[in-house]
Amino acid sequence: MITIKRFKHTKHEYKAFADIRNVIWADMPRSVAELKHNDDTWHEDKLFGRVLAEQDGKFVAVGNYGEPGWASQKGRYFIHIMVHPQHQKQGIGGMVFDHIFEDLKPRNPAVVVAETRGDLDHSIRFLEKRGFELKMRSAISKLDLEAFQPNGLEKSFDKVKASGIEIHTLAELQSTDSKWLEKMYDFDKEVAPDVPTTSPIQLPPIEQYEKDVFSGPNFVPEAHFVAVEGGQYVGYSGLHTRESDKDIIETGFSGVRRSHRRKGICTALKLCAIQFAKDYGAKSIITGNEENNPMYQLNLQLGYKPEPAWLNFEKQIQT
Repeated sequence: MITIKRFKHTKHEYKAFADIRNVIWADMPRSVAELKHNDDTWHEDKLFGRVLAEQDGKFVAVGNYGEPGWASQKGRYFIHIMVHPQHQKQGIGGMVFDHIFEDLKPRNPAVVVAETRGDLDHSIRFLEKRGFELKMRSAISKLDLEAFQPNGLEKSFDKVKASGIEIHTLAELQSTDSKWLEKMYDFDKEVAPDVPTTSPIQLPPIEQYEKDVFSGPNFVPEAHFVAVEGGQYVGYSGLHTRESDKDIIETGFSGVRRSHRRKGICTALKLCAIQFAKDYGAKSIITGNEENNPMYQLNLQLGYKPEPAWLNFEKQIQT
């Protein structure tokens, strides 16, 4: 018998959540501390829920749902269902899906979004069967740090320096610039909305922004690099370590103000990040970009190799 239960945030439930998640996504594991930090810092004005499916006294599936934190569209919700591989193809995922949709009904959702990886045919079929349509493909790529060769791209440093732009770590700026957070927020207000997404990006209030970007067990200020010109932050590239896997580092976000693009700034920032990752002892960096985003082409120039893409699906709800 399958029972769907609300997540109560106990240690036992967090461990079960992490175990299910990590056996499915073994190449990008998360620790209990990482998962709990995400919950503890969720946006107070945004819905977030989680349910567990229990079979014979054992948790076998997890369902997350809520409102995307940085999305501006009202009535937009996400779902993410994970079923332990030993219990897949038994209808459990469908039961969790139905339970979540019943929870969302009183909110009159307009759009429900979900994502899965392009090499998981059964997950794609699950979503398509329930009326979801593919809206965007996010190209994933990985850099082998041992094999990395700059191939002349290091000249971007000279170009950036000659233009009067300095590159600092966020750790340096936190100790020398009392307005570092306000300046990063101002930078992201311009740059983040240019990132290709299926819904317009809207930054949260600055207090929540700091929690989202610059806190948690994976935040290392020395792994974030900022291009500065005359006190203004004009470029940024940040890495996030993994508490549960020291061999891989993730690129969180890279971008440059519109007025400063195509001047080698992002290349220089990414090279700084690569050097940090090598010094940190990581074996690879992984990142994701919408497949037509010029940033993806820059990553390929740097030597990143394509991995299975993430697919973004949407289901329009008729009212």
